[in-house]
Amino acid sequence: MKKLLLFFSLLNVLMVGCISERHEESIIIGQKLGLEVDVLNLDIEGNGLVHEADLDVNHDDIPDFKLSSVIDGSPGIGKYVTVTLSCLHKDALIKGNLMNDTVFINRDTTIFENDNHRIIIHDIYKYTCHRINPQDEIDYINFQTFKLTPLEENTYIGTSQLFKSDTIILNQTSISYHVFKREEIDTSEFYYFSYFNDCNSFPIGSVKYIGFKINEDCNQRLGWIKIMFEDVVKIKIFESVID
Repeated sequence: MKKLLLFFSLLNVLMVGCISERHEESIIIGQKLGLEVDVLNLDIEGNGLVHEADLDVNHDDIPDFKLSSVIDGSPGIGKYVTVTLSCLHKDALIKGNLMNDTVFINRDTTIFENDNHRIIIHDIYKYTCHRINPQDEIDYINFQTFKLTPLEENTYIGTSQLFKSDTIILNQTSISYHVFKREEIDTSEFYYFSYFNDCNSFPIGSVKYIGFKINEDCNQRLGWIKIMFEDVVKIKIFESVID
């Protein structure tokens, strides 16, 4: 019993000591003096041969993050590509913010007569994170969604800021499909649905930085991944840097 109490006492001392040693750490994006730099120069593309990359940013032979650009789809909706950043364990976290995603619905109807003198009706529904027309209504709101923050060079990041271990969609191509609605003697009607998925839109054509934090026992190590989207589905990973 005494040995058990001694074990828990030592464990408590170690935990308290670890917490007391933790203090605010910070780095400035782009300032590499004294930091560990991995030059990567990787290209990832959903339509290419290489569509994912695991990054071991603290060189402990355990992958910390995965960047992937993956093709999915079906005969009904065709192909679409989703680009994600995944934290591969609980001690690998990315910097972000909590935001509300508001999805709007844009409705339209087209009516025409085809070559067989049938009346064709298309009921068109477009779902976006911006209003196409001022009268577009709110379809739904996702409150307090964790979003990755694309960072600029010379941005300050500190350990007390918001980081989370998560999988984040960086970009996704649109999805469209149609559904048969009704058939009458001289009329056919169809639903057309389009999801533009622009709530997750990482900037394209400019270099950005993804801030991260790695928890190592009592240490919280900060760093960044330098990337650029050449288009919606093609990513260039330049480097990873950690303090």
